[in-house]
Amino acid sequence: SGKHVVNVVAPDYALQRHTVEIKDGDTTHLDLVLEATFAQVTINTLPGAKISINGVEKGIGQFVGNLNEGVYDVEVLLDGYRKATRQIVVKSKQDQTLNVRLRPICGSLDVITTPMRANVLINGKNYGLLRRNEKIPRRTKYCSPCTKR
Repeated sequence: SGKHVVNVVAPDYALQRHTVEIKDGDTTHLDLVLEATFAQVTINTLPGAKISINGVEKGIGQFVGNLNEGVYDVEVLLDGYRKATRQIVVKSKQDQTLNVRLRPICGSLDVITTPMRANVLINGKNYGLLRRNEKIPRRTKYCSPCTKR
Protein backbone atom coordinates (compact mmCIF):
# COMPACT_ATOMS: atom_id res chain seq x y z
CA SER A 1 0.00 0.00 0.00
CA GLY A 2 1.00 3.63 -0.38
CA LYS A 3 2.09 5.80 -3.28
CA HIS A 4 4.25 4.32 -6.00
CA VAL A 5 5.81 5.63 -9.23
CA VAL A 6 5.30 3.33 -12.20
CA ASN A 7 7.54 3.76 -15.25
CA VAL A 8 6.77 1.82 -18.43
CA VAL A 9 9.52 1.74 -21.05
CA ALA A 10 9.60 0.09 -24.49
CA PRO A 11 12.00 0.62 -27.41
CA ASP A 12 10.67 3.14 -29.97
CA TYR A 13 7.93 4.35 -27.59
CA ALA A 14 7.70 7.33 -25.24
CA LEU A 15 8.23 6.69 -21.55
CA GLN A 16 5.01 6.51 -19.53
CA ARG A 17 5.29 7.59 -15.89
CA HIS A 18 2.39 7.44 -13.45
CA THR A 19 2.00 7.83 -9.74
CA VAL A 20 -0.55 5.48 -8.22
CA GLU A 21 -1.85 5.07 -4.75
CA ILE A 22 -2.50 1.54 -3.65
CA LYS A 23 -4.86 1.06 -0.72
CA ASP A 24 -4.54 -1.80 1.70
CA GLY A 25 -6.49 -4.81 0.44
CA ASP A 26 -7.32 -3.23 -2.96
CA THR A 27 -6.05 -4.01 -6.45
CA THR A 28 -5.26 -0.98 -8.56
CA HIS A 29 -5.47 -1.36 -12.36
CA LEU A 30 -3.38 0.75 -14.67
CA ASP A 31 -4.07 0.51 -18.43
CA LEU A 32 -1.45 2.25 -20.54
CA VAL A 33 -1.17 2.85 -24.27
CA LEU A 34 2.38 3.81 -25.21
CA GLU A 35 2.92 6.49 -27.84
CA ALA A 36 5.18 5.64 -30.76
CA THR A 37 8.25 7.82 -31.32
CA PHE A 38 9.02 6.38 -34.77
CA ALA A 39 7.78 6.39 -38.35
CA GLN A 40 8.21 3.90 -41.14
CA VAL A 41 10.71 5.12 -43.72
CA THR A 42 11.09 3.62 -47.19
CA ILE A 43 14.11 4.45 -49.36
CA ASN A 44 14.09 3.28 -52.98
CA THR A 45 16.96 3.41 -55.45
CA LEU A 46 18.63 1.29 -58.13
CA PRO A 47 19.10 -2.45 -57.55
CA GLY A 48 22.52 -3.14 -56.08
CA ALA A 49 22.95 0.37 -54.62
CA LYS A 50 24.16 0.46 -51.01
CA ILE A 51 21.95 2.56 -48.69
CA SER A 52 23.51 3.95 -45.50
CA ILE A 53 21.79 5.95 -42.78
CA ASN A 54 24.03 8.00 -40.49
CA GLY A 55 27.02 6.03 -41.78
CA VAL A 56 25.55 2.56 -41.13
CA GLU A 57 24.67 0.32 -44.07
CA LYS A 58 20.94 -0.46 -43.92
CA GLY A 59 20.05 -2.02 -47.25
CA ILE A 60 20.79 -2.78 -50.88
CA GLY A 61 18.43 -1.24 -53.45
CA GLN A 62 15.71 -0.59 -50.88
CA PHE A 63 15.35 0.10 -47.17
CA VAL A 64 12.08 -0.24 -45.29
CA GLY A 65 12.21 0.22 -41.54
CA ASN A 66 11.28 2.23 -38.50
CA LEU A 67 13.34 5.26 -37.56
CA ASN A 68 12.87 7.30 -34.40
CA GLU A 69 12.14 11.01 -34.57
CA GLY A 70 15.14 13.00 -35.70
CA VAL A 71 17.30 14.13 -38.58
CA TYR A 72 19.13 11.48 -40.60
CA ASP A 73 21.83 11.59 -43.27
CA VAL A 74 21.18 9.15 -46.11
CA GLU A 75 23.93 8.10 -48.52
CA VAL A 76 23.47 5.91 -51.59
CA LEU A 77 26.46 4.36 -53.42
CA LEU A 78 26.70 2.26 -56.57
CA ASP A 79 29.76 1.64 -58.73
CA GLY A 80 29.63 3.73 -61.91
CA TYR A 81 27.27 6.31 -60.36
CA ARG A 82 27.75 9.52 -58.42
CA LYS A 83 27.25 9.29 -54.66
CA ALA A 84 23.83 10.63 -53.64
CA THR A 85 23.31 12.23 -50.23
CA ARG A 86 20.04 13.38 -48.73
CA GLN A 87 18.90 14.53 -45.32
CA ILE A 88 15.53 13.42 -44.01
CA VAL A 89 13.55 14.63 -41.02
CA VAL A 90 11.53 11.91 -39.33
CA LYS A 91 8.50 12.81 -37.22
CA SER A 92 6.71 10.17 -35.19
CA LYS A 93 3.80 8.44 -36.89
CA GLN A 94 4.47 10.27 -40.21
CA ASP A 95 5.59 7.54 -42.59
CA GLN A 96 7.59 8.68 -45.61
CA THR A 97 9.15 7.43 -48.83
CA LEU A 98 12.37 8.73 -50.37
CA ASN A 99 13.17 7.85 -53.99
CA VAL A 100 16.85 8.42 -54.75
CA ARG A 101 17.81 8.73 -58.43
CA LEU A 102 21.45 8.05 -59.12
CA ARG A 103 23.33 9.88 -61.87
CA PRO A 104 25.80 7.83 -63.88
CA ILE A 105 29.42 8.91 -63.96
CA CYS A 106 29.97 9.80 -67.62
CA GLY A 107 32.84 10.82 -69.78
CA SER A 108 33.61 11.01 -73.48
CA LEU A 109 35.69 8.63 -75.50
CA ASP A 110 37.20 9.67 -78.83
CA VAL A 111 37.93 6.68 -81.04
CA ILE A 112 40.13 7.13 -84.11
CA THR A 113 40.95 4.00 -86.04
CA THR A 114 43.24 3.02 -88.84
CA PRO A 115 41.93 1.58 -91.04
CA MET A 116 38.57 3.31 -91.32
CA ARG A 117 35.38 1.32 -90.86
CA ALA A 118 36.70 -0.58 -87.85
CA ASN A 119 34.07 -1.98 -85.51
CA VAL A 120 34.09 -0.36 -82.02
CA LEU A 121 33.20 -2.44 -78.95
CA ILE A 122 33.34 -1.13 -75.39
CA ASN A 123 32.97 -3.68 -72.60
CA GLY A 124 31.60 -6.08 -75.17
CA LYS A 125 28.89 -3.71 -76.41
CA ASN A 126 29.02 -3.02 -80.13
CA TYR A 127 29.00 0.69 -80.99
CA GLY A 128 29.23 0.08 -84.72
CA LEU A 129 31.59 1.01 -87.52
CA LEU A 130 33.55 4.21 -87.78
CA ARG A 131 32.43 5.67 -91.08
CA ARG A 132 34.32 8.94 -91.14
CA ASN A 133 37.81 9.89 -92.13
CA GLU A 134 40.17 8.48 -89.51
CA LYS A 135 41.26 12.00 -88.57
CA ILE A 136 37.75 12.90 -87.36
CA PRO A 137 37.01 11.25 -84.02
CA ARG A 138 33.78 9.47 -83.27
CA ARG A 139 32.49 10.88 -80.03
CA THR A 140 30.70 8.42 -77.80
CA LYS A 141 29.26 9.35 -74.42
CA TYR A 142 30.53 6.64 -72.11
CA CYS A 143 28.60 5.96 -68.94
CA SER A 144 28.14 3.04 -66.66
CA PRO A 145 26.13 1.23 -67.77
CA CYS A 146 27.52 2.24 -71.16
CA THR A 147 25.12 4.17 -73.37
CA LYS A 148 25.58 5.69 -76.81
CA ARG A 149 24.42 9.25 -77.37
